[in-house]
Amino acid sequence: MKYILISLLCLIIIISIWFCFYYFSISSAYEFFSTNLDMLSDFVLQNEYNEAYELTVKIMSEWDKIEKVWVFFVHQEDIDSIRASINKLYRSIEVNSTVYSLGEIEQLMSLIIKVRGNECLTLENIF
Repeated sequence: MKYILISLLCLIIIISIWFCFYYFSISSAYEFFSTNLDMLSDFVLQNEYNEAYELTVKIMSEWDKIEKVWVFFVHQEDIDSIRASINKLYRSIEVNSTVYSLGEIEQLMSLIIKVRGNECLTLENIF
């Protein structure tokens, strides 16, 4: 009985850590990217590339902070894909390419949604 209680306590601790990570890191990052990528898309559509460039630099600096936390919890392949997408977005904004910028914004958002779905607490992810 003692081992069952210890195992149950460990499971509860692991799930609690997962909840904290998801709600304080994944959800807040999703909200940040969702809001800023929508604004970035509007800037690109209106050909306001100076504002788009400044916002892209802000997104890159925020990603540097997020990446330091996610590296312990999220698949490295997903992190690398997001990093590559942000770099492509930065370059396409830098050369004022509307089509590539909009495509990369959508790609980046889909990668963030993928991570959000993969790290969501479901029974499938637990067992």
